Amino acid sequence: MPYLVKGIPDMDVPAIDPLHFSSIKVETGNTGSANLNIDLLNGTVTGLRNLKIENLKTNFGDDIRFTTNLIVPEANIEGTYKMKGNLLLFELNGEGHMSLNATDIRTDSVWIGTNYLKKDKKHIKLDKIHFNEVQIKTIRVKFENLFGPNTEPLTNTANNAINENIDNLRAELEPIIKETLVHIISEYFNRVYRLFPMDQLYPVN
Repeated sequence: MPYLVKGIPDMDVPAIDPLHFSSIKVETGNTGSANLNIDLLNGTVTGLRNLKIENLKTNFGDDIRFTTNLIVPEANIEGTYKMKGNLLLFELNGEGHMSLNATDIRTDSVWIGTNYLKKDKKHIKLDKIHFNEVQIKTIRVKFENLFGPNTEPLTNTANNAINENIDNLRAELEPIIKETLVHIISEYFNRVYRLFPMDQLYPVN
């Protein structure tokens, strides 16, 4: 992780904190509390320098499988968004700046991939990451322009209502965190895996 925190500029590996993303799509379940389609755009995730990967188990074969526990003490997502749908009693159709803070994120995960040859060396390509139940201690969110431009008073009311009811909305808001982490981890580690062969990253195998 120390190399990932600092990055490897000479090999075009950016620092893991902060990490930037261009576009992530999120859809929440159609429940009584929320039914949302969200595009997160031109965003930044901070806090991953303290990411912990615990109880890592590897299976190297034609298919690659990692099982591990991920722990992120605190993560912040900042960027722009486009959102349409319903949340609590609000019908939302807005776009603008957004921020999300989450603490003590914990989840079991399975990383599934394949291997391929590059210059006679085996490399890994991550194809999917599955998170099991995601546990989060606290979530705070803030969206601008939830109802379009010039709706600041109503937007403030909606943000306050969302944060006051955050415990009841966890299932609806967790996909924002989950999909962001899946996207960031997949893109970042695939960049590392393209540069370094398996026998260099995992020399005991």
